[in-house]
Amino acid sequence: MVYMMHLAGVACCLAAPEKCAEVLREAAAGRHLSALAFSEKGSRSHFWAPVSRVTDGADGPVLSAEKSWVTSAGLADGIVTSCLNAAGTGPSLFLVKKDDPGLSIAGAWNSLSMRGNQSSPIRLDQVPLDPSTRLIGVDGQGDAIMLGHALPVFQICQGAIGAGFPILVM
Repeated sequence: MVYMMHLAGVACCLAAPEKCAEVLREAAAGRHLSALAFSEKGSRSHFWAPVSRVTDGADGPVLSAEKSWVTSAGLADGIVTSCLNAAGTGPSLFLVKKDDPGLSIAGAWNSLSMRGNQSSPIRLDQVPLDPSTRLIGVDGQGDAIMLGHALPVFQICQGAIGAGFPILVM
């Protein structure tokens, strides 16, 4: 699960290599673990339909949200996070880094199985999101990246796991 979500996060970054060049270099060198923060309270498990929205903070755009579960929460170096754009016209994706102010683990992961993946809810409280460095892709068009980049990786990995094939490289 950790590796699958990492690959899905990297796939999102591949959609905007100009902004994610450092993340992609570090991931290729084995020094960056990615995660996804798409599901959230109120979205009815529709990860492509976030309810949180970017708002204007004192120093620029910020995000406050409660994400339901994030694999590798607290360990991932970068978390690809979805939210509605400020205009409310569509989802946007932003890269949140594990040391960003306002990011916290909001609860423990206590699953009957898959205990080692450290999936936990996270809270984002006025986390700064500079669009010039953190926006992945086009503002308001994050659904294309979620459905066209992250979801196929997720489906391929799930199929491989279901068929009993080890996932070594993608």
